[in-house]
Amino acid sequence: MSTVVRDARLPMAAAIYGFIISGVAFQLVPLLISALTRDLNLSATQVGSIPAFELGGLTLANVVGAWLIRTHSWKVLFTLGWTFWVAGNVVSAASADAPTLLALRCVVGIGGGLLSAVSTAALARAASPERAFAASAVAQAVLGAACTLAAPTLLAAGSWSALYLLLGALGVPGLFLARAIATLAANRAAEQGSEVRYDRSLLSARILLGPVGVLLSYVAMSTVWTYYGQIGEAGGATTAAIASALSLGAISGLVTSLLVTAVGSKVPRGVALLASLILTCGGVYLAFSSSGSWMFAASVLLWTCGTNIFTPYAYGATAAADPTGSSTALASAVSGAGFALGPLLAVPFIESGGIGGVRWLAWPFLVAGFIALALLLQRIRVHIPAIAQVDQRQWTSSNGTSRS
Repeated sequence: MSTVVRDARLPMAAAIYGFIISGVAFQLVPLLISALTRDLNLSATQVGSIPAFELGGLTLANVVGAWLIRTHSWKVLFTLGWTFWVAGNVVSAASADAPTLLALRCVVGIGGGLLSAVSTAALARAASPERAFAASAVAQAVLGAACTLAAPTLLAAGSWSALYLLLGALGVPGLFLARAIATLAANRAAEQGSEVRYDRSLLSARILLGPVGVLLSYVAMSTVWTYYGQIGEAGGATTAAIASALSLGAISGLVTSLLVTAVGSKVPRGVALLASLILTCGGVYLAFSSSGSWMFAASVLLWTCGTNIFTPYAYGATAAADPTGSSTALASAVSGAGFALGPLLAVPFIESGGIGGVRWLAWPFLVAGFIALALLLQRIRVHIPAIAQVDQRQWTSSNGTSRS
């Protein structure tokens, strides 16, 4: 009996698009804040609240969405996310006061959080999650760069309203992709059938190791990245040298993501995560040992290579532990919390030991994050042939073949 094989390329493209859209929005925040402050005469508190409200809505919806995707329709959640995103941005373009704008940015954040939850779970179900998440990083860099280049022209034409309209327009194609991404939803009937045998009580606790590992690692990453400029200055690097090193780091990060896209799961996850730990810790060591521009640039290169290896393989390890994709979506949600916590936790270290105190926060968190993910990899004992067959059928068509 012949089986009709769905082409998974469109659903995966939809998942990547939903995954990267909120990141592109935050790349434009510095430009938006400047224009909003000038046009609406906002106070410092109001200015700071705009990204905070959006990030709060995104994080909350992402966490809630990580559980909703287990029992609710992916198509409905994806459509709702895009609707909130498009409507929130379009209406934001016409808002004229701070309270209205804050409420609308929260709505946009909720839309982005739902998109992130569904898209992350979908990417986790790829044949090679590492390749899927690395491809997302590349797509986000390209789309973000294009929007950033277009921003000055849009600001000159219509100020911040034009940028919000751009973000809304970017979401319109997503409204037509909800049906495609629904094909990647977990087959709950297969999970509950006799072909699937795994210890649910074992998984229920252990799958949290993935989000915990991501949270700990992102605390370290945000701590170092926030203060990288000051670290360079303390090491004697000039402002021009620091800017050049960070630009070079952005390029190296893109190249690293392309490399991960190419190799995917051909490299064992444990090996890749260990390489990431060594590179990031090496970057921290060089950054705080640097006595000039070249050593600082080398530290940035090691750091960006390590961090761009970490994310796809950390998500890949988390996806392997939870076939539904929920814990991977949760890991994506808590990564934002890690970004927010890092700089806050660094304050007492900096106050007591200067900028050099950051290293004593970064290293333990990096190691702790790696240990959590290593335990997750070592203890996975899951047998899910039904889902594996679904994924294999979905991806077979990418090579132009079908199964009978």
